[in-house]
Amino acid sequence: MRITAYLNLKHFFLVPLILGATLLAEAQYAKPTAGANKVRTMRLDIDGPMEIVYEDGRVAQVVRRESIDAFRVPIMLSDNSCQNVSGLKCTLVVPFIRQQYAAIWKSHPTRQGLPLEYSFRKDMTYGNQVAITRSQNELYETILRRIPSNGIEREKIIAAQNNKSLGQIECAQDVTSALPAQKEILFWDENYENGNSELAMTEGPVFGARVNLIYRRFQGLMTDAQGKVIRIGRFKKAYGLAADDYPIGLSYMVQMLFRANNLHEPADEVCRLKWDVNFSEYFIQTSGLMINGGREAYNSSGFLIYKYNLENPTYDSQRIYKKDLWEQEGMQ
Repeated sequence: MRITAYLNLKHFFLVPLILGATLLAEAQYAKPTAGANKVRTMRLDIDGPMEIVYEDGRVAQVVRRESIDAFRVPIMLSDNSCQNVSGLKCTLVVPFIRQQYAAIWKSHPTRQGLPLEYSFRKDMTYGNQVAITRSQNELYETILRRIPSNGIEREKIIAAQNNKSLGQIECAQDVTSALPAQKEILFWDENYENGNSELAMTEGPVFGARVNLIYRRFQGLMTDAQGKVIRIGRFKKAYGLAADDYPIGLSYMVQMLFRANNLHEPADEVCRLKWDVNFSEYFIQTSGLMINGGREAYNSSGFLIYKYNLENPTYDSQRIYKKDLWEQEGMQ
């Protein structure tokens, strides 16, 4: 499914694509209105409660919930010049922390104390969501330490604290024989299509889609292969657009380069493992997480009053501070 022809990964999580009738119905409301929901000001004082003050006097107070989750994406080892092993069907698992932002009416003529919701779909939380992976390692660890380690999250938090990997590859059979003796991935390369909206607007759709083929590269990732699992350590360097803004592996294909003997080209100083990624499945998971505040009705469990801070500078995390998020049609 070539949905990536329309995708601008620089602002990836803010560019909803038409993934079906449900998302299309939601998207028609994801736009600002000059009517009842006009924001007068946003109270953004460091370490103070974040509040949205509307022109008509209503005031909303922002709350936030943080929890552990993971993207799980089918991948296949399609080519291997390190060992005579290929065709393995596996799953790329990328852990992340889900930050879910919602809001409660602090001042409202009829809904005080109730959550902001969509008039057209009351079973979906209003607000915004952000995914933080170990690409932002310091921030990831900071949030991990402050999530209350009780209840149903306890086991997930303990597992995340013990597992320091950026992500891992889980297979149905032993995968250690597919790797060279060298444990370090010299380079991890990804490629994808970045939608070129400027060309599309100037030249129109008549001559076909306008895209740039772009790649990201990560350098110096240690591997730890045990049985059916390959754990991938955090990179030493990153190259390309938005290295911290979206998770590793969001690509058509992942190529791992090792400084080891090449079975196909003996003169080559490196060997390669190429993994085909189910990009469509990955995109559905990541974009689905970023649509509005959540796909379920508001549940106050785990939500705390959000105190404004500048800990996450990525583009998507800043959306919560934009007035247009709080001026959408259908929000009440």
